[in-house]
Amino acid sequence: AARVCYFLLDFKNAERYVEKSLNINPENSEALYIKALLLDRKRNFAQSDIYIKKANLIDPDIYPKLLSMSLESFEAIANYIFGQIPQNVRDFLKDVSIVIEDIPDDNALSMELSPLSLSMLRIIKDNNGNNEYKLILFKRNLEHFSEDEEELRDNINICLLKEINKILMEMEEEK
Repeated sequence: AARVCYFLLDFKNAERYVEKSLNINPENSEALYIKALLLDRKRNFAQSDIYIKKANLIDPDIYPKLLSMSLESFEAIANYIFGQIPQNVRDFLKDVSIVIEDIPDDNALSMELSPLSLSMLRIIKDNNGNNEYKLILFKRNLEHFSEDEEELRDNINICLLKEINKILMEMEEEK
């Protein structure tokens, strides 16, 4: 029930069900993991990490070891991956901003984005009707779904390519 409520963005009831589950069985790895995700929503990342580590100790095949790095290291990896994209594509994307946020905010969730999304494209129209593109990477979610730095690089690369494809589709629709 907690997982369903979480994905329905009913975080209050998700928390209620998680607490109920953990009171019955403090070793329930899924409840521990969902508790961690709920703590991420509250931006209590230090406490979240504790619950993720507990879930990993109980069930390491389902809940991988926590990957956690500084924002500076994460940005360096994202910039490195962007630098690996062919030069002509980077030149085409020179006005696209890459933004790093911890998790999708409430505004992003209101646009039917999953709370576990790894990235998104935000398109902002300026006063002249031109589009400004912001490619957003969600650091915490990418770390949750990456067991090591190599997998993080792969996931960031996939996210960048996916969002670049969305930019191209948006430009095509405008023509």
